[in-house]
Amino acid sequence: MFSHISTTYISASTNRHPHGASIIGSGLVALASHRFLGFWDTTDTNGHGVIATLPGHDEEITVVKAFSDTFVTGDKLGHVKIWRKRGDKWIASHSWRAHKEPISALSIFRSLILTGSSDATLKSWYRTQDETGDKIDEGQTIDLKRRYPLDIAVSSLPGSSALIIAVATTSRVIDVYLQASGQEIVFALSLEGHEDWIRALSFSPFSPESDDPSLTLASGGQDNYIRLWLIKPTVPKPVSLESTDPTDPTDELLDAFERSLNEVGLDEPGRQLSMREHVFSVRGSEGQAVTYSLSFDALLVGHEASVNSVSWKPGDSGAPQLLSSSTDASLIIWEPIDSGAGAIWGSVQRFGDVGGQRAGGFIGALWIDPTGIAGWGWHGGWRRWQRSSNEQEAWSEINAPTGHYGPVRGLAWSPEGEYIVSTSQDQTTRIHGPVGASRTWHELARPQVHGYDLTDAAFVGPGALRLAARPIGASLPPLGLSNKATDKLESSNEDMSLPQAPTRPPFDSELATITLWPETEKLFGHGYELHTLAVSPSGSLVATACRATSANHAVVRLHASSNWQPIGKPLSGHSLTITRIAFSHDERMILSASRDRSWRLFRQIEGSQGEYEPIGDNASHGRIIWDCAWSTDDKIFATASRDKTVRIWSGSEADLGKALSTIKLKEAATAVALTEYSQKQPGDPGAQTLNSLPCVAKIEP
Repeated sequence: MFSHISTTYISASTNRHPHGASIIGSGLVALASHRFLGFWDTTDTNGHGVIATLPGHDEEITVVKAFSDTFVTGDKLGHVKIWRKRGDKWIASHSWRAHKEPISALSIFRSLILTGSSDATLKSWYRTQDETGDKIDEGQTIDLKRRYPLDIAVSSLPGSSALIIAVATTSRVIDVYLQASGQEIVFALSLEGHEDWIRALSFSPFSPESDDPSLTLASGGQDNYIRLWLIKPTVPKPVSLESTDPTDPTDELLDAFERSLNEVGLDEPGRQLSMREHVFSVRGSEGQAVTYSLSFDALLVGHEASVNSVSWKPGDSGAPQLLSSSTDASLIIWEPIDSGAGAIWGSVQRFGDVGGQRAGGFIGALWIDPTGIAGWGWHGGWRRWQRSSNEQEAWSEINAPTGHYGPVRGLAWSPEGEYIVSTSQDQTTRIHGPVGASRTWHELARPQVHGYDLTDAAFVGPGALRLAARPIGASLPPLGLSNKATDKLESSNEDMSLPQAPTRPPFDSELATITLWPETEKLFGHGYELHTLAVSPSGSLVATACRATSANHAVVRLHASSNWQPIGKPLSGHSLTITRIAFSHDERMILSASRDRSWRLFRQIEGSQGEYEPIGDNASHGRIIWDCAWSTDDKIFATASRDKTVRIWSGSEADLGKALSTIKLKEAATAVALTEYSQKQPGDPGAQTLNSLPCVAKIEP
């Protein structure tokens, strides 16, 4: 009946959680975008960005963790889902309520899943797989004593089948647990050194075939520092039963010496160094007892704000490298300057912005592969860098996905149908369109970065005319809400740099700083904040409506785009907020829908200059009407309501406003649009019938 429909473009941001994304397999990134999962294929040479989304969670996703070909997600309701690929689709193979509070940390290692929640508990779960899916058996519940877990890292110990588990909580210590094969998880020790909460943990990858049997734990904290902890097998010192030399230092004396050193450095938070060596034993792979030592190895200093994530370069070739992200708007790659335990580490590459608007910095980062990294920021957009040569540390920034980080409230096509403008409660207006020979869609500009939530947008007049008169750039003055054209600012001595037209899609940092459009006019008249607007097909009229709790404010105001002056009297009749305004294509009619469960029709007065009069109304919907739309020939119009129906009405003069059909849905209808499709009649290849197809959305704002 219909031709094939495919997805061309998905604009989606990543949630503000350090564990909101993870790499799966070779180059596929799974990212949390509110309640949905997005998939970004980083191997796509055309740069499509997010290629698909998956529903499944009922609340915002807080954690995404991958292991092999499986990934696990957790949300604010305490639910956990396991996702597996079946054919070419990802499915939720198992889901359960792990905690009563939000999931704040999660880790998966082989069949073990560890979940941490703001209920101050850590739980273990064991996964078994079969042809029907995954099954989960609950293990232990560990009380964290009123501390919230912020991150969990798990690894196997070198030379043993036992697992080592590191847990970062809302405290200054790292709790270390051990689990022998088939045994319960037991607490082993606590690592001290950080001067604030530890937010990120990561064990270095190691191969059982490696000549180096050591394991390194990286921890990043709100004290701006990264600490490395070395874990390696050791030979226990024999304990003599004979009297010892009183001059030999004991553990108590060493502890007292460390405390005295720390007292000397109290004025330098985060730099207190504890050289204490922790020793513990577990069963080896052959059942023998293996002793390990765990000690502080290195302090990495370079970030100027909280460290939000740390991750090791995948693979075991070459020198180990650690990637860190921070609120200071930088990503850093760290590498040992020399080899061996106690090596000095330094930053070999720094990415991001120096100074300027940091806007929350980087929330998290990950390795795409050994030669590529990516990180997402406070506003949900990604930035990606690729190393161009294996011989030199030459990195270049390349395109990465961006999107609104708040609910999208307005969406409109340009008059020529080439671009889309969107507005959001994230206080930005964005332009999206195709770029390059491949015609892949990207975010092209952020014309407006406002101080208030934005609810709607529309193009006014022919885009070509507006574009020809558009200034080169715009800037937002300090403490101001109106963008000013840069080619109109008067400055005699100031050196002003103006951006040149790019040959590629702009990066997220450029979108936030150099793609503003200048503001030319403001419209006034409403008593409360605007809720919706519409522009007539010719671009000559602008209709607006505001939030309202009474009939006095539940009106539509009209302005002429030629001089921005009001036209006629406000169109009244509704008693509550008008949710949508729609012009008919011939501009003879204005349709409005309202929170008062009614729609109203207004017709242009003959001989007037854009004045309208009421001609009909209906209040048969049982709940708020969220949207309304005209067919392309204006013979019918549709309304979408929270009462789970889309209703079709006549727009013809003969039976104007007559109910023609009702489409019943399983969920509330929040948006509706009508278009044409052609259908060939059987036996008559040349005959076609035009019909109107309603398209509805079922997700409540």
